[in-house]
Amino acid sequence: MSCNNRPVRDVSPLRKNLVAALLVASAFATTSVGIRAQGPPQAYLPPGQNDTRPIRIYVQQAPSDDIIMRPVLIGDTDSAWFGAVLSATADQTFEIVGAKRQHKGTMLLCSFAGAGFPSTWTRVRVRAAVDIYKRDAQGNEIEGSKRRLPATELVTIGRPTPAILWTAVFLIAALAVICLLGAKATSGRPGRLLWFLADAGGRMSLSRTQVALFTIAIGGLVFGYALFMPEVPGIPPTLLFLMGISLATGGASSLLSPPAKVAHDRKPRLSDLVTIHKGETEHLSIARTQMLFWTLLTVILFVVLSIADDRIWDVPWQMVGLMGLSSAGYLSAKRDPPKSLDYPTPHAFTAGKDDQELKPKFEGGAPQEFAIDPDLPTGLVLNPSTGEIRGRPDQKTAAKNYTVTGKSATGTVKATICISVT
Repeated sequence: MSCNNRPVRDVSPLRKNLVAALLVASAFATTSVGIRAQGPPQAYLPPGQNDTRPIRIYVQQAPSDDIIMRPVLIGDTDSAWFGAVLSATADQTFEIVGAKRQHKGTMLLCSFAGAGFPSTWTRVRVRAAVDIYKRDAQGNEIEGSKRRLPATELVTIGRPTPAILWTAVFLIAALAVICLLGAKATSGRPGRLLWFLADAGGRMSLSRTQVALFTIAIGGLVFGYALFMPEVPGIPPTLLFLMGISLATGGASSLLSPPAKVAHDRKPRLSDLVTIHKGETEHLSIARTQMLFWTLLTVILFVVLSIADDRIWDVPWQMVGLMGLSSAGYLSAKRDPPKSLDYPTPHAFTAGKDDQELKPKFEGGAPQEFAIDPDLPTGLVLNPSTGEIRGRPDQKTAAKNYTVTGKSATGTVKATICISVT
């Protein structure tokens, strides 16, 4: 038996050097990648915060009794605002915006109250840094021991208080412009400012008031949040649904109660929102009162909770349903047809006497339009929206029959009255 022994070849020095170089390059590349991906910056300021609440800053520094940490916000023009640490909690998990992994660090809750931000600014662009000082045995800072954790990238900090003031200015200015634009159309009418919310008959319109309240509340909050938040907030679907209910209620109300000719002598009153007019008297309407109650409650809750939660409040669907039921009850009351129409006796007027009037009485729903045939004696006028007959007759006339017709979307009634002027 023979053995075939092959000699072992020595690796050349060149090959050894090449292998060593590859190993070194691989180690360097691995180390470089590890350095680049080793973790978050030493101080991180999450976006979307505002100065009315404690501001969160995450740092790669564990809290201890022998150091003092002081947060600093540095503006893009190198302006600096100093704050105070309210609390420090170690081993907190956080995620950097745009990164795909989480990190751990110490969360500082900081207050910048009285830091001296410009009073009219609704937002500031800042970087967060943290100054760390060593503490001596008495708890005081040791001079020359300061070191600063590097600042983060620029982040927007919102300032709600100036935003609220600017929103109030905007709303007042917008309402003033609207009033000026409508001043000509309402000139000469009593209660001219309320005419923006009045119907054609001179009464405060509940549906118009509801739309106005929702518009001011939603528009004001969206404007205010847009001033100090990084992005304009979206409007929740429930709010869009509520606005739809309001607009649909107003449209349906106009169809059920067609507008009559404008009564220039009728002054709109806030009491119109909860009453209905029947002849010469006004009666409290449960349907209108309920609708006004739910409207005010929804608007107040919406404004208060939106401000408290730093986001536009998503109105619960249950409350939207209650508003829908309330609107349905309000509209159903308008479908009540007029049943009878009459005028109190005597139907007599005195020639030359001012401000004489004759007011109608009716049962059922209120007519929205009134007409009379034949024409009244000179000086007397029929109010086409209320049915009132008033004026100052010029001369005496013999008794004569007149037919008054009252109409609404749900029915028509007539009354024959004998009018004389003595």
